[in-house]
Amino acid sequence: MKETEIDQLLHIAALISRQRAGATLNDRDQQVLNNWMAENPANVELLHEVIEVLDTPVEDGDLKASADRVYEAIGFVTPFAKPVHRVHFLRNRWWWAAALLIGITTVTYLSYHPAPKQAIALKIKPGKDVAVLTLADGTTITLDSVANGIISQQGNVRITKLPTGELVYTPEGSNGQETLYNTMTTPKGGQYRLTLPDGSKVWLNAASSITYPAAFAGKERTVTIKGEVYFEVAKNENMPFHVKANNITVDVLGTSFNIMAYEDEPTIKTTLISGAIKVNGHLLKPGQQAVNERITDNADMEEAIAWKNGLFEFNQQSIVSIMQQISRWYDVDIKYEGNIKSKTFTGQISRYADITTVLQKLELTGGIHFKVSDRTVTAMP
Repeated sequence: MKETEIDQLLHIAALISRQRAGATLNDRDQQVLNNWMAENPANVELLHEVIEVLDTPVEDGDLKASADRVYEAIGFVTPFAKPVHRVHFLRNRWWWAAALLIGITTVTYLSYHPAPKQAIALKIKPGKDVAVLTLADGTTITLDSVANGIISQQGNVRITKLPTGELVYTPEGSNGQETLYNTMTTPKGGQYRLTLPDGSKVWLNAASSITYPAAFAGKERTVTIKGEVYFEVAKNENMPFHVKANNITVDVLGTSFNIMAYEDEPTIKTTLISGAIKVNGHLLKPGQQAVNERITDNADMEEAIAWKNGLFEFNQQSIVSIMQQISRWYDVDIKYEGNIKSKTFTGQISRYADITTVLQKLELTGGIHFKVSDRTVTAMP
């Protein structure tokens, strides 16, 4: 069947469907339908056969059953059969019947079942390398959109953005100028890496910040953080490294550790991976964790730095703690229904999966379900 014939038949099918629905055709449409039926008596015969099939009750939506009866009514079982006579006539007759049936059925269905207004499915993706650098003079630089290369020069310190999503401070000669403090801030749904002027490596988790000098001078190296930050501190016994977080001070010589100091968390957790640190004067050894100032042995180090390695890792963690992590990383709001805040979970999930995958895996543990609306996730029994 030619394309023009298909278009004509679909138009005829629409007119017939409107009539069957009780609508009155205007003069022009009625004339088109009359002309089509007058062109060939076979058209009228075919139309009656199709309507007879459509008027026979079938299961809702069973278009195939209707089509099969049309094929049988017009003497043609299937378009792929090998007819032994009237080949050309039956093939054309089948195509006309099938097109007319599908056209009438489709238009009629759409008339009585208008497409529902579907909510736009918001695919909430994981966080990425996003941060804002605020220089000492108040200038802000959006690091995820600025070009790679040198982005600023502060005194004798060159600030460079690398293609790997890292900001590097490189001193060039001695620094005799006043100390300038910069701040790197990650939003919810962001993370970033930083190499400080002394060569120390810093990883910022989502919704975190670090304030630090553009060049370290004097006898100490001091930075201030909020949120969650992982450090690999360059060793310098002559210039101890200090991290301040709320009312906690971590004293470092050269070591790797993680500190979680979100304002919406009940405690500040400092986990030592290697080396030695003091938390408000209390000495920690590798594998220990300070919860505020209380020292605990056998800390779950993999869980503490899982975020840095691209993972969510839970070891009997409460659903509230888990959802706080999800909220920060996916930049969503969390609500709770029912008595579920006491539930705990154990498992490991990639942080780079979309939020639907993460929630589905949590649901597999049983006893919890989630509903996502816009950027709000509701946890319920």
